[in-house]
Amino acid sequence: MNIKEITQQNKSKTRASTAFIAESIRRLDASELAKLVTELCEDNMGSKLQTALSFENLDKQFRE
Repeated sequence: MNIKEITQQNKSKTRASTAFIAESIRRLDASELAKLVTELCEDNMGSKLQTALSFENLDKQFRE
């Protein structure tokens, strides 16, 4: 297997993983979501996600 094939295979796994994570988050109830947010903010990931989500939402609005 060459590097190109390995890279493609890893991209597919990453997409499947991120889709699974996104769906898992969608299924959280309010208290579970609050707990997740608290835990993510403990290591500054909350700020990173806030920035990324803000830009993604802006981009989505411009595309509409």
